[in-house]
Amino acid sequence: MHVTYLDSINKANDWKAKHGRLFVLHLSIPLMIQYLSESMSSHFVLYAMAIKLLHCPRSTDEIELGELLLNRYCEQAAIIYDDKSIEILSLHAHLHLAEQVRTHNGFAFTSAFAFESCIRFIKKKAHGSKNLATQIAYWTNLTCMMHPNKTELPTTTGLNQIDLLHTSIDPFRQVLVNLLVDKQQQQKIKLFKRYKKFFITYHSILYDQRFSCASYIISFESDQQETDYGNVILFLSYHEQYFVFVQLYERTKKLLSQYVTIPDEINNTLNDLYPLVRLTNNYSIISVDKIKHKCIRTQFEDAFCISEDRVDFEHD
Repeated sequence: MHVTYLDSINKANDWKAKHGRLFVLHLSIPLMIQYLSESMSSHFVLYAMAIKLLHCPRSTDEIELGELLLNRYCEQAAIIYDDKSIEILSLHAHLHLAEQVRTHNGFAFTSAFAFESCIRFIKKKAHGSKNLATQIAYWTNLTCMMHPNKTELPTTTGLNQIDLLHTSIDPFRQVLVNLLVDKQQQQKIKLFKRYKKFFITYHSILYDQRFSCASYIISFESDQQETDYGNVILFLSYHEQYFVFVQLYERTKKLLSQYVTIPDEINNTLNDLYPLVRLTNNYSIISVDKIKHKCIRTQFEDAFCISEDRVDFEHD
């Protein structure tokens, strides 16, 4: 995703919870490294990495690493800021976050954010200010008994079909035609500006109603089983199979770990979570099954810092 903040960072006190979450998970590390001192940015990196890992951990190893980072973050806080009074309850509470994740799963699945989309629906089930939980449970149960409709999962499908000769495809048409070598294949192919996979909708650069936020930046699995990144130009359908036409990013020789002083054993994790990339003039067509996540891109000097949004369907 490429996100335009409508609220200045100077108004951070007015941000909603989703703004703070987006900032910590995806934007804070590349920004803080550029504007804070090396000692402070290095200390903050420990915190942001830990929250990123515990937000949606992929393994028990990531939970253990998140716990290690938070322990180190809390230990160094008073030293970095030369203020022992900073060792307050809210800082100490971070030491228990990893254990909560082991018990209840990642933050993305146990915090209020996972249910934020249901708030309007739930509010209609309660009246007044007494016994709210009982009211909500009662009316929800009654509704389910009276209207036992089965919910059908949305199908995977292309949206906003577009013709190959449409003017918006002009900058990319020749490249696309070259990748589609077989002319007979070109005649049977269908092009789409968006693609919906169950509850997740992916946009393309050519989608013209994306406003200030668009999910056209993706991570995907390469043929070498590594993680690559690209801008979605279009989605293609051929014999009921869907593909993605992408413009590729390449990793730079620079690494974020070169800008901070952190333990050597976590350098690779930092560089994997927040790789520095540049947009190339190389294109490819990949299967939609190779898509891993939507991504968020932040300017970092003369490159971009990419961060995967591991929970694509989270309320934002």
